[in-house]
Amino acid sequence: MRKQLRFCRGVAVSLACVAWLLPVREVAAVPPAPGASGGIIDVRLDQRGAVCGRLLDVAGRPLADRPVVLQPTEGESRAAQSDAAGDFVLPRISAGVHRLTAAGQTVNCRVWTHAAAPPSATDQLTVVAGDSIVRGQQPFSCIFTNPLFIGLVIAAAIAIPIAVHNSQNDRPPGS
Repeated sequence: MRKQLRFCRGVAVSLACVAWLLPVREVAAVPPAPGASGGIIDVRLDQRGAVCGRLLDVAGRPLADRPVVLQPTEGESRAAQSDAAGDFVLPRISAGVHRLTAAGQTVNCRVWTHAAAPPSATDQLTVVAGDSIVRGQQPFSCIFTNPLFIGLVIAAAIAIPIAVHNSQNDRPPGS
């Protein structure tokens, strides 16, 4: 009986370990809504009053010859083209809230003059084009919807009662 009980515990522990070792699924990152907290990037103008930036794909490679458009909340938009290194410069930009669109991505940014910019402001705006992928640990609740975990639970629900029933038949009569 102890052998079968040890076997059942081993099976249960093994099933639990297998469930935790399952591959982590990829989840597309959800960009923040325009105007949402954390959805605006502070950008410092350079000494000439230009916004400098770089356009990259998700692998970090520069995207060349792509249009970059900066639209202020009021006024005319400015356009530039990324160079071979993915760099772009938008000259003569006024401070304020702008929306930058490049390679299918839209970034809300708050543009500051060089002197008034907060310490957290960036000198170069980096725009990553393409679908962002976040890889990481799944929430605990995802394990219960995994088909392999469901199959293992069903197998354990069948095997454990059979093992317990069979262990009761091993007892000598009169015990």
